[in-house]
Amino acid sequence: MTDDTYAYSSGIAVEAAIKSAAKAEHARHPKRLVGDLIRQAHYDRFLSRVFSEGEESTWVLKGGSAMLARIPSTRRTLDADLFSNGYDARESLEELKRLADIDLHDHFVFEFVSATPILQADNQPYQDGWRVVFNTRLGVKLLNPIHVDLVAHQGTMPRADVLTPVNRLPIDRLTTYPYRLYPVTCQFADKVCAVVQKINGRESSRIKDLVDLAIIVVTQRFEAGTLEESLRSESVRRQLPYPIEFAIPKSWKPAQFHQTAQTTKVDDMTIEQAHTLIQGLLENLYARDTATPLEWDPALLAWVER
Repeated sequence: MTDDTYAYSSGIAVEAAIKSAAKAEHARHPKRLVGDLIRQAHYDRFLSRVFSEGEESTWVLKGGSAMLARIPSTRRTLDADLFSNGYDARESLEELKRLADIDLHDHFVFEFVSATPILQADNQPYQDGWRVVFNTRLGVKLLNPIHVDLVAHQGTMPRADVLTPVNRLPIDRLTTYPYRLYPVTCQFADKVCAVVQKINGRESSRIKDLVDLAIIVVTQRFEAGTLEESLRSESVRRQLPYPIEFAIPKSWKPAQFHQTAQTTKVDDMTIEQAHTLIQGLLENLYARDTATPLEWDPALLAWVER
């Protein structure tokens, strides 16, 4: 981190540094597109403000942005999903506006524009939240706005994972902070339940949840007991029977999965393979000997003894 002086002389200089870093990253990893990397850098400047209070922070990042922070070659996302432990949605909104106004001496300014109530929608059992928009300026230049889905978290949650986002561009002169991420087992459980749950009798249309599940399975390690706790908790919250019988909606098409999975870690996987992989992981989790500690090995795609 830097001190309280500006690390760059102008917004133009910051923009040039971001573009240079994005082009260098694209050269190293061609699947990571320059435009996406620049957009992620803009979100990183916003999220560095959100998490600028360090150990005192109560904020947690969920959803696609949290996936990108763990796994840079995951699907692209157009917003950030955030919640604050211990606050209701209205209190969280005011706190988010305060944090967005913090000056990190990077020539970025985030101006609150609007907050629209989030209603219960496709496999999203939240009614207490906001869809928030911030205008973004870098120096005198107006950039694309920042979009945040802000929800009040329901139920208990294990300690957040605190880490430096792996998708952050290496620009040493900018002040940055680690993120607080929704635990990967909680995210996995959330998406498993979202795939199987019907809202008002309608099946989920969010095929991206299956893509995210497959990406988690091929990249992340997690303990069997911790995952089972997360699955039980999420199934109770969504009023689903446990153990969860994992089946994808029949309306989901292979071409949809292929398109959504492009440029990710599972771009060579079919929808049938993804379904079978996750179904097998869960069935073996339910059938395991709980006296033997197991963890998921993403290289072997199997539960192994710890």
